[in-house]
Amino acid sequence: MESATVTSLTAATSATTVNTTATATVTAAFTTDADKAASSSFDDNEVEYGAFRVDVCGHQYSIPSDQQDAAQLDAWLLALTQAFEEDAQHTSAAVAAHIAQTIEALLTQQQQQPRAEQQRRRRQSMRRRRSTAASGDTQRLAAAAAALARMGDGGAADDCIDDLDAALALVTHGVRTAAPHGPARAFRVARREDLGDGIAEFAVAEPSGEPAAVVLGIAAPQSDFARPFSSGLAEFLVAAMNRHARRALAVRHAWALLLAPGHARLCLVESDAIHFTRALALDAADARAHLGAMLGGLTRSDAWRLGGDPSMRWRDDIDRWEIECPDDSDSDDDADADDKEGERRAPRVVFAQRQPLFTADAFFGRFTRCFAVALTPGGACDAVLKDSWQLAPDDGSASDEIAVLRRMRRRLDAARSTCLYPRIECGGTVRVAAAGGREDASDLVLGGAAAYARWTVPHGGGDGSGLRRVHRRMVTGPVGVPLQTLASEHEVVAVLADAMHAHAETLRVGGVLHRDVSLNNVMAVRTPAGGLRGMLIDYDHAVDPASARNTLRPGNVGTGPFMSIANLEGLDAARTAVDDWEALVSLLFCLAARSHTALDRMGARFAHVTPHAGAAKRELFASRRALDAAVAEHLDEAACPAIVRLIRALYAAIFEHPKCHGTARMKLRSGRMVDPVLRRTQYAADIQARCLAAIDAVAADVRSLGHLTDGLAAIDAGGSSPRARASPTPSQSPCRQPSTATTLSDPPSLYALYNVPVAARKRKAKEETPQDSPSTKRRKMIHQQPHLATPGTPGTPVNDADAIAFSEPLFVTPREPPPPPAHVSSKLKRKLF
Repeated sequence: MESATVTSLTAATSATTVNTTATATVTAAFTTDADKAASSSFDDNEVEYGAFRVDVCGHQYSIPSDQQDAAQLDAWLLALTQAFEEDAQHTSAAVAAHIAQTIEALLTQQQQQPRAEQQRRRRQSMRRRRSTAASGDTQRLAAAAAALARMGDGGAADDCIDDLDAALALVTHGVRTAAPHGPARAFRVARREDLGDGIAEFAVAEPSGEPAAVVLGIAAPQSDFARPFSSGLAEFLVAAMNRHARRALAVRHAWALLLAPGHARLCLVESDAIHFTRALALDAADARAHLGAMLGGLTRSDAWRLGGDPSMRWRDDIDRWEIECPDDSDSDDDADADDKEGERRAPRVVFAQRQPLFTADAFFGRFTRCFAVALTPGGACDAVLKDSWQLAPDDGSASDEIAVLRRMRRRLDAARSTCLYPRIECGGTVRVAAAGGREDASDLVLGGAAAYARWTVPHGGGDGSGLRRVHRRMVTGPVGVPLQTLASEHEVVAVLADAMHAHAETLRVGGVLHRDVSLNNVMAVRTPAGGLRGMLIDYDHAVDPASARNTLRPGNVGTGPFMSIANLEGLDAARTAVDDWEALVSLLFCLAARSHTALDRMGARFAHVTPHAGAAKRELFASRRALDAAVAEHLDEAACPAIVRLIRALYAAIFEHPKCHGTARMKLRSGRMVDPVLRRTQYAADIQARCLAAIDAVAADVRSLGHLTDGLAAIDAGGSSPRARASPTPSQSPCRQPSTATTLSDPPSLYALYNVPVAARKRKAKEETPQDSPSTKRRKMIHQQPHLATPGTPGTPVNDADAIAFSEPLFVTPREPPPPPAHVSSKLKRKLF
């Protein structure tokens, strides 16, 4: 290698953010006429043939039009592979130079030997290797050099993995020779999997290294390698990264290799995009030097440069994760007067279970994960740690979930509120100690390549410019379980009623509008006494309803299938509590779906955030007849009668308001168009009161039906009181945190919502039906259980200090029947009285 190459490499790795001059120097050092001639098979006019970026959002990906300069991006990626510490920068340059010189020397030596002499030397080396262990390293280096030479001869795609394994041994030897006292990872091919059509997936890792310090890889034919986006190789990389993130939990990003016969390119996979270097034709000396420099840099990089998370460590002695949670504070977030604005405290250490409670389907995007954690190594896991990569402006002006929860806690505690909400313990931005305590954000991962417009934008609109990903963590309590795990329809309705009362309380006292009521954001919390509470989580989209963020073009806010009509259509009106109540109706549709097929049909209509989905919801809620038709088509009213009744009650409260009836736009005589969806913002408080009354009435009736069934079961069993319920043991309770409010009663399992076929439920209900007629059962119930005769009497348990009003009681106190009319026949008298 020339000395200019070493100098350019040193300049390129002098800092994380590479300036334009240094990157131009590195690119010029590795781009020569010979390299361009060797790469003449690639069309320079095509974006995919140089260094480029593929934007990824969930499971979708595309090539953006605003590509960065290919040469500059290639130099940035090369610099990111080098060591971060200043004292190792010169060593990294020396390693790259040594690897290049070793490769060229070995290749030149092999090319100068006649074929017969080469075969003779190979036979001698085989005998010598069996007899002398000291010559093994030399033979492996020779084999590695030959492997690099073969990669330029057009072999099979799968053979490239074997050649890479040999080349990695050469790189490791070069690194340890150039820097014998520095760190060096002995990278080898750890696993491989044949994906068909000449494509194979593999991983490069240190045999005893960290699971997150892995280089992913795809080997493919040259025709697919030349255009990784058009051929679908980017999709293989997306799938490989998703699997890697689920397998190695302590992962922030990853590097990947694309191999083809005679060619290679390196990729950086991060939260929003995949960044590809230019294709390297390995029959050119400079291309081999470029690849050697990148691989040599990766072998010397710290784990966090390879994608590992140093703030998250597995401890075998306690069989738990040890996770550092930052504890940043703001001037108005804590009640302590001695807290100063922007003060950064030492991170708190929590201990998490092996498997997370929740993991996002895809690595790309926020990549939210939730862990059940304990505050001590051997303590009970009674809190939740949420880890996510959030989009935020570069100036840090956005208010995130941590600030919202701190404000809620301060205001609700001051008002002595008893509603259940995620109570934050600590939270903030994760910092990397090995990088000088810098924030773990996209500019630390990507360096100069981080300045690009994101494909995904925060809820509320925008063009994605001026945004970056920030690694955030917080610890909250208590721990809840999803609605799908509840055993009865009674529990579901009771939990939803309590959660929506908390929604109204946080809006009235805490000044926070949730804006994302969905199936995964409503949790059931079982208290130590055995009662059930409802809790809303995920306040990522929550805002002050009067803030400009909510009133000035709020955009599309929420989760697709559950969004309100105003959200789906992006109407220019402030979001109110009515939008969250409308989302609750969509949630109830999912819970009472007739089958998975019906659920998929509803999801296909409402999952995508488009005006077409908004028009479909307008049609669904246009009239009572349209609602009944949708219920008959998609829902199982026989299995979930209370949920369907709640749907109808909430529909009447929202869409049959006298001032804003239905969903159809109307044209007045003056020619002005009136949209009832927009008019509901004027009557949001009245509609919310109507919705609370509706859900209270249904919850009361379902609970009364549960008490009646308890009494009937006791009568059938020959007892004189409802069967006693055993309180769950502490080990069975999902949350051990006591609640200050009176809890809902624990109902019997009447209606199984999941995992039980409809026919089986009907057959079981028919078998358990008593032989007595309804009138006989009612008389027995009233005579033997007088305290159940009138809901609301001292013998009837209620929740939250009579918060639920019994508007339609099933029973009344028995009175003396009036005398029958004289004109009624004796037969009819016996039937009626």
